Amino acid sequence: MERQDLPTELVIYILETTAQISVQFCLTLSLVSSWTRRLALPHLFTTVVLKDNTSFFKFLEPLDKQPPKHPWPDCRPLHHVQNLWLEVAQPSLRTVFSGCCNLQKLALDHEAFTWLVFLSSTLAEDRCRQAFLPFANPTRSTGLDVLMILHDRRNWTNLLKHYQDSYFVPRITRLRLPYLKSYDRQCLPAKSFPRLSHLAIPFYDLQLHDLALLEPVLALEGLEVLVVVIMTDRTSSAAYKSVLAWFSNTHSMTSKVFLAEATSDDVETSWKLEGKGGDSIWDCATVFTQSLTLNGD
Repeated sequence: MERQDLPTELVIYILETTAQISVQFCLTLSLVSSWTRRLALPHLFTTVVLKDNTSFFKFLEPLDKQPPKHPWPDCRPLHHVQNLWLEVAQPSLRTVFSGCCNLQKLALDHEAFTWLVFLSSTLAEDRCRQAFLPFANPTRSTGLDVLMILHDRRNWTNLLKHYQDSYFVPRITRLRLPYLKSYDRQCLPAKSFPRLSHLAIPFYDLQLHDLALLEPVLALEGLEVLVVVIMTDRTSSAAYKSVLAWFSNTHSMTSKVFLAEATSDDVETSWKLEGKGGDSIWDCATVFTQSLTLNGD
């Protein structure tokens, strides 16, 4: 049988599809040839996870010192970053964000969030003599999808009040808070994000999560979607039935409210899968809510 080569377009499609879902394949592909390296690197940098200072400065090092005989001299890794997980609080965050012109999704702990808010405010310019983060640039008006990887905070209002001129906060249009011990306004500062259109919050305890407190949130003019994520590993059957009853009553009055299911230990895993083309919490909420309405729950 005579051997037939695959069409070049099909080969490229197979390589790009596999590179999108496998970091190891990206690394292997980048060692094969110069053209496969060019194909692999954008996918390799699409999702970046920085959990400590060591990984943060290792990530910065090649950006600061590019070898003179670099095989791809016009390579700009930061331009390919679309999803960024940060558990690092460093002034050098400004360097990263000034180059991440295609950033879409962020996962931040409290310290990283605080630094970004500060660095994008006038206080950073006055006290640290640092320029604003480039969020003021009108060409970067695209909203950010932010996951807060932090536990219950009761100083949201105070924190954001001090940085009302931040260019970072207005960029946030989608916000997920997977850890929340109360729906009161100190813990759930929805009004502090002027462009917020999507909000996802957890539910697992009727005493901690008073669903009646969500009425002011649903009344926010710019909010389009409120997802109540039922944490199935922490929710009793009685609480589950109660949130379903609340949803049935509330959904009849507003189309803003959605339900979804998740577990406490899948936050990071699901976020990474989303960066590889998997369903987002917003996608899951749409499907789950549709199933409830079709079943008449």
